[in-house]
Amino acid sequence: MVTIKKCYKKRALQSIFIFCISIFILSVAVPAQADETWDHTWNSMHTMWWDYSTETSGWVTLNMTNNSGFAWGDLNVEIWECSAPFVCNSVENVHFLEGIHDSMQTPQTDRSPFTYNIDNDSVGATLDYYYYNDPIATGGDTGMFKFKIDNPDGTIYTLAVTPSVVPEPISSTLFVIGGATLGFRRFRKKRKTA
Repeated sequence: MVTIKKCYKKRALQSIFIFCISIFILSVAVPAQADETWDHTWNSMHTMWWDYSTETSGWVTLNMTNNSGFAWGDLNVEIWECSAPFVCNSVENVHFLEGIHDSMQTPQTDRSPFTYNIDNDSVGATLDYYYYNDPIATGGDTGMFKFKIDNPDGTIYTLAVTPSVVPEPISSTLFVIGGATLGFRRFRKKRKTA
């Protein structure tokens, strides 16, 4: 009976030791694939800069609240490398991933419908979301954007996030009418001189 208790005690200590070693290994390995969630409220139209302090790659979730006074119809996300405040350069080998990764689609958002454009070819990758049919209204409306970043070299980088205003239908219509009027006047002028 005493031997069985010693055996259980020994196994319990081994299990605790293995558990502690596992936690230590995971705590060292996980930051390289850490997922980030950022919540921010925009009270004006501006670019928000998020600096990573570790060599991170993984899923990024942006939870955005709009108090800017303008409805948003698209979102631009850029990858930069900032060595000091206001001293930023493009990053070469940090990219936005596209398609199915970790059994989830990337990029994604709660806006529906939406389209996106990823440009990983130029130095300094960009991701643009377009959701004009389901804009983020002002007055505290929120939106969620999720994407995955690949960072094979372990670069410390910064994300620049900029929402853009939905173009007003009246302004767009006036612009089109103005262009058509100028074109018609030019056409009539050419016709009179011919």
